[in-house]
Amino acid sequence: MVKIDDHDLHGGRAVIHYGGDGTQTPPRSDNRQRVNDAVLFYVVQVCGSFVNVSESAQRVLFRVNRTSYVTFEREKHQLRPATQFKATIQQYTRHDCPVYMAGFDLTAKRLQTIEPWPFIYIVPTIAWQAFQALYVEKNEAKYRALLGR
Repeated sequence: MVKIDDHDLHGGRAVIHYGGDGTQTPPRSDNRQRVNDAVLFYVVQVCGSFVNVSESAQRVLFRVNRTSYVTFEREKHQLRPATQFKATIQQYTRHDCPVYMAGFDLTAKRLQTIEPWPFIYIVPTIAWQAFQALYVEKNEAKYRALLGR
């Protein structure tokens, strides 16, 4: 199993910004027939200086001790309920961190109109440290040091 590199700001993943018309696109099916229960979900990816919610997926659902998991890009992720979606995004918008969702910026006001869906949360260690330095501590020098500049 491949482990997400904690020192990779994007967690080994490409950041996707789709051009959009300003409307929310619900998670899309991948049109594969599955024998087991499958779930549609968003991928919330923290990239340090911004958060990306532009990607969605459909995967088979696994349950262990009342906790739901999905396998996404060879990695096992906890599937978080739709009820936690807005609260998770708000922890970033509260600090004026840009959150991109399908081509538009999610502000605190626009977040109220978004339909929540289940999601997985990808946060490499360095991305969390970069977010803390840039938005919580407001320390540009610490942020640049994390990036190696």
